[in-house]
Amino acid sequence: MNKIRVIHIMGNPPAYDMYENKPRPEINWNISNGDWVGIWGYDWANIIGNEVLKVTSEIDYEVWQPDYRANQVYKHEFENRLVHILFPASKVNGQLFSNEIIKYIERLKENNNVILKIGRAKTLMSELILNKFSPYLPIINMYFGNLSSVNLKYGRNPIKWIKTYRRWKSELSHLNKQRYISIGEYLPGEGRFKEVFIKSNQLLLHHSIGIDEKFFNEQNDKFETREKLGLPVEKKIFLSSSRLNPLKQIDKLINTFSQVESNDFILLITGAGTKEYSNYLKSLIKNQNKDIRFLDYLSDDELLLYYQAADYFVDASMNDGGPMSAWKAIAMGIPVITTATGNVGVFLKRNNAGLRIPVNMYKQWETIFTDVISDTIQIKTIDKDIVESFISWESSTKRNIANYYKVIEDFYEK
Repeated sequence: MNKIRVIHIMGNPPAYDMYENKPRPEINWNISNGDWVGIWGYDWANIIGNEVLKVTSEIDYEVWQPDYRANQVYKHEFENRLVHILFPASKVNGQLFSNEIIKYIERLKENNNVILKIGRAKTLMSELILNKFSPYLPIINMYFGNLSSVNLKYGRNPIKWIKTYRRWKSELSHLNKQRYISIGEYLPGEGRFKEVFIKSNQLLLHHSIGIDEKFFNEQNDKFETREKLGLPVEKKIFLSSSRLNPLKQIDKLINTFSQVESNDFILLITGAGTKEYSNYLKSLIKNQNKDIRFLDYLSDDELLLYYQAADYFVDASMNDGGPMSAWKAIAMGIPVITTATGNVGVFLKRNNAGLRIPVNMYKQWETIFTDVISDTIQIKTIDKDIVESFISWESSTKRNIANYYKVIEDFYEK
């Protein structure tokens, strides 16, 4: 069999707004209007591809990304053979769309060893790719978030219900066009998802995202690390690390901790986001009198130190697929407090560990955090070997590669 060629098509552009105050990435090009385009290589598509190429030479991996700055196609091949291509794109009805990506897919129709991977979000481009190319190419739809969008929830307001029903029908129509659906293992609602939405002609796959070995192996002394970071040794330290956007409810976390009666804690917040949202969070912190610190974006090595210093990790998201930041905490043996919106919550529940908090019942948060600070609540962790067998890059990549061969066999060899 020829080499498998996996093409991971991203829906989002390079992170120009998220890293607007940071230096250009190493891979960048000047363009004629005085601006520039660049490849950071930090996206999950790149990271997954890098890990696949470490394991096998029988697969080629490419990342295709729409770029609203690009005035032509820009291509870079890394030393590990991973190819990243930026395609000119524009916004259509508020969504990013690239005609160039569609043209490039057209050239693949006669191949018998290509797999396309796209995000599950229903966009103009994903719909066109599914409608136009599903008969010719296997397309894996990756569900990185949870499954809430395909669950129909009834409400008392008839107007809202009608809008919800229409959105649900639209999502279902999009789902029915997908032949290969890949969801995160331990995702909430998987049983109902398979029973209600997956048809006999659809293949449901499982994927997971791995984490670096250092999060399993770097177990420095907590109090030495705190001294190094200038953090007090006697207080309970809560760490929150995520992308900074409203979905993550960092503002609710700040407001809740500001209401806790105890002062025997520190809440550390880190992540990357737009300048406007970061400034909003800073303003909330400034207007209260608890020890809540905004650390902004940290490098992996810097972030690792704060994990080592933490007593607890907190994920307050309204909607999540993982999150990876919580998986890192689990790997390091840090007790995790999380909303039950991603696969971390299910994994913890099945292993009788962690602490789950309701998504939007903030007075309950206040009570729970108060009890944690006072040691009224003890939070169990999970044995390292159990965690590593699921979320290490070795196990995750084996799962991804097995999926590629399964799809190739199903689509081309039947």
